Amino acid sequence: MSSRNPSILLAFIFSMLLLPQCASGPDTNEAEPPPVKTLVSAPAPRVKLNIESVVQTRGSLSSPACMEMVFHYWGEKRYSQYDIARSLVWEFKDAKKYVKSHTLFQIRSGKSAAEMDWSSFPGTGTYYAGEFLKSLGNTRNPRIQNLPRDPGRSQKLQDQFFKDVKIYLSSGIPVIVHQWIDGERKDQTFRVVTGYDEDKQLVFLNDPALGAMELSYSAFLGLWKVDQEWLAYHYIAFNVPGEGYIPRGELNLQLKGPASKPEVN
Repeated sequence: MSSRNPSILLAFIFSMLLLPQCASGPDTNEAEPPPVKTLVSAPAPRVKLNIESVVQTRGSLSSPACMEMVFHYWGEKRYSQYDIARSLVWEFKDAKKYVKSHTLFQIRSGKSAAEMDWSSFPGTGTYYAGEFLKSLGNTRNPRIQNLPRDPGRSQKLQDQFFKDVKIYLSSGIPVIVHQWIDGERKDQTFRVVTGYDEDKQLVFLNDPALGAMELSYSAFLGLWKVDQEWLAYHYIAFNVPGEGYIPRGELNLQLKGPASKPEVN
């Protein structure tokens, strides 16, 4: 995943009918269902969860920034995107993606997340993002290796995955999705889906680079269809109902990783 180019983002704003919202705070017309211990049976007509936006500092940190938003929503506000990225790299320190990375070298040298240079962070990818969240709580992360060649079967998968996302949102559970940044389909990013409006055919999201935003259903689905191995219609739902479910406001995580060494004056 590449860092973002301002010209690409500007083109996206005009080409994909992106409708920016004024703020991500509460709205008297919003429909925010309380998180439930069992999933609802059918999507609500309209959902808008109140989720505070977090700004990524680098394109490669979009996944940790989205996790920070989700953790904040559930009540865990102690960890930054850097803390999350540091813990994830340590969790998968033997993986090819990280074993020789400068990020891991800095962790082993005793640097705290705030002290580290994140310019060479290799990102999380979809697999490690999902596995990391699974290690912290009930997580649903279905993955499609390849889309069917048959258009009808491919459409059914899209419809089912989109319905699943709506079910989670209607149950008070935000969802992280992996998408193309824009219609040029060159760079990819993670976003938090905060709601949708069936009548207006809109999806509400928090983009870690752009903030709160809206996309038409067609634009959202087009960006979500990353037709590459394991990436199509990818989503992660954290803290789903089941054994170990944590009520909103009570999430208390202990991220893994070695303690940082004190600075020498």
